[in-house]
Amino acid sequence: NFTVNTKNPIEEVYLIGNTKNLGAWETKKAVKMTKIDDNTFTLRKRFYLNTEVEYKVVANKNWENVEKGIFAEEVENHHFNAEKGHFEDIFVHNFN
Repeated sequence: NFTVNTKNPIEEVYLIGNTKNLGAWETKKAVKMTKIDDNTFTLRKRFYLNTEVEYKVVANKNWENVEKGIFAEEVENHHFNAEKGHFEDIFVHNFN
């Protein structure tokens, strides 16, 4: 399960990553998150146990709108090893 909270309101948020069910790093295959409110988005995905998952958060399905840090700096990819019940909670300061 993924939850993304954004500093500023935004229309659409997507996850893109190294696994097939996260688009295999192809923006046209990025996965749209469900909008809860203007700043909160969720997504539920299943992964094979022990899969190394790496991903980024993008706005509007576009690499030009990839997540950035508090000072608009680049942010490293998020990553985790898939385990039962794993939950990712991400805060995005900016999209540029």
